[in-house]
Order: sequence, then C-alpha cells, then structure tokens
Amino acid sequence: MSLYTKSLCQIWARSEFLGPSSIRSFSSKYLIPDSKESNTSTKSQLKYFIQRTPFKSLPVYSEFKNNGSQKLTIIRKIEGDLSSLVADLAPLFGRENISIKKINNSVLIKGICTREVRQFLTKKGF
Repeated sequence: MSLYTKSLCQIWARSEFLGPSSIRSFSSKYLIPDSKESNTSTKSQLKYFIQRTPFKSLPVYSEFKNNGSQKLTIIRKIEGDLSSLVADLAPLFGRENISIKKINNSVLIKGICTREVRQFLTKKGF
C-alpha cells in the first residue's frame, strides 16, 4: 500500500470528512420505544399481543368506505384473545362501536380515533 492510500485510509478511519455539520441529533420525543423495552409485567398479564410494523409503529389505521360516509379505525396484527382487547377498548369507545374481524385478526372501531387508540396501546406497553 502506498503512502498516499495509507494516509487516506487513516483519514477515513478518523471520519474527518464528516464534519460536525453532517452529524444530526434527534430529539427523544420523536423516538418510538422498542416493544422489547416496554413494561413486560403488564404484557404478561394481557391475553393479547399487538405486533409492531417493520418500521416500529403501531398497526392502527383509518379507513373510509362508501365514498367517505363510513369512517373506521382498524387495529391489525393482533395475536391472542380478540375479545379481551375489545373488553379493554369498550370503556373508551363503547361496545356497540367495536367489532371483531376473525378472518384477519383485526378489530374495527366506528369513527376516526387512531390517536386515542395509539395512546391506549402505548399505555398498555405495546
């Protein structure tokens, strides 16, 4: 290896080409906690588990049907007892507004309430 390439390797190893302006710091309020780091004691007591997406977000979606006249919130990727999840959600949204879709293990809630559902699930430790 020549002297020139050796010195370039040393410079790249020290990352001098990456100045302080290229290093970004992110605020902790935008970071989503990993589901493994959450409170495991509350998870072990629950009869259901909601798996996060590959991008570490909760699988809670809003959907519009019938040309926008029917608005739904959908919770997907549920493993375990769906009826216990519905029982936990019933005080917030009412049992008559929640339905279970057993074919694809999802829960449907009438209305757009994705923010409230995500807050509820993060408090549960998902």
